[in-house]
Amino acid sequence: MSILGVVLCYAQYGQRDFQMGKTAWKLAPGQWVRLRSGGGLLGKFGRITSIDEGGLIYLETDGCKEVAAVREDFRVIRSRLAPHAWFPMRKTLPYGRYNCPDGSVVLHNRDYQPLVRISFSGSLSACLASERIHYDSQDWFWGSATGKASPWRSDAVFKMCVEIMNDPVLFLRSIPEMS
Repeated sequence: MSILGVVLCYAQYGQRDFQMGKTAWKLAPGQWVRLRSGGGLLGKFGRITSIDEGGLIYLETDGCKEVAAVREDFRVIRSRLAPHAWFPMRKTLPYGRYNCPDGSVVLHNRDYQPLVRISFSGSLSACLASERIHYDSQDWFWGSATGKASPWRSDAVFKMCVEIMNDPVLFLRSIPEMS
């Protein structure tokens, strides 16, 4: 659909309704979409986070934090359920750790966003997702570097990730190569 087509749909169906074939879909935050780009930097799937008054649609995708799009950039997934269990897991479960120069360890998610900092003394502090972490080296808990499947494909890896988040200090001290 061209930009002119989007404008005409706005005029006919209102700002948040768009014509898809013969069905008008009401777009709303929380809806899952499949990006037409087919992957790459933006990812393949996303969830609508907000729609501004100018008609831009903001998506959180599996490839980036948030991207602005127009309706022709994606198609709505009809089911309101998440297309895969991995989407929330990749944001909340630990994927690896950054080993920092001060002796602290920062756990990060699959998007390399920091989750929690563990100081050398063992105290925990929350990290902002946008915080820039300076590190000497990094290790991974799962993925191609370790040969372990992702937590959405392996119950054992999922259990390990949950154990890490329940008590990261105890978990990290229990693994010789990770201590």
